[in-house]
Amino acid sequence: MNRRLGGVVWLLVLWTSVAWADVIPPGHKSVNHELVFEDSLLLTEYRLIAAPTAGFHGVVVIKPDEPFSFSTKYGTKFYLVPKDEPLPTDFDRESFSKWLHCSPPIHEISSVPWTSPISSVLTVLRLDAITDTGPVVAVVHSSERDSAGQLVGQTEFERRWVIGGTVVLVGLGLCFLARRWFWQVYSARDLGRLSESDVADGNAG
Repeated sequence: MNRRLGGVVWLLVLWTSVAWADVIPPGHKSVNHELVFEDSLLLTEYRLIAAPTAGFHGVVVIKPDEPFSFSTKYGTKFYLVPKDEPLPTDFDRESFSKWLHCSPPIHEISSVPWTSPISSVLTVLRLDAITDTGPVVAVVHSSERDSAGQLVGQTEFERRWVIGGTVVLVGLGLCFLARRWFWQVYSARDLGRLSESDVADGNAG
């Protein structure tokens, strides 16, 4: 009985983890992260494919300058498939394991804080070599863009300047108001003291 109950609990935990795996964390928004390879002679000599690219499915023949989706969670890898073999129509981890492969040298960015201007990420990769253990892939650079397609580095820099300038102006305004308030308070005190001295002189006279 305890074993059955334990099995049911384990299945419920597994189902819950899978069901919630794609849920965006609170305070975050989803972004589209894609990969693209630079042109190289190795890509013309060898057939490199990415799989899986759509959940547990999806096979993409990697071509230079053509972005494609990937997933760290579902374990996307790069496989060297001989050109004389038929191209697989779908992903099967067991049959794919016979080919030389490697993992992407970067983790997928699937979500960012909702305050971030980032809407999409593109990472450029380079196929450096083919070794006995598999392909060697390196990251060239990554770029983030907002919903308008503008590089976030530029818009973020401008946004920070605007925010920084606003903060400085507000701070200067508050300093001016505080100085004016203190001046009025001390002026009122001085006037009060003068009035008291006048009254005292009058009483003395």
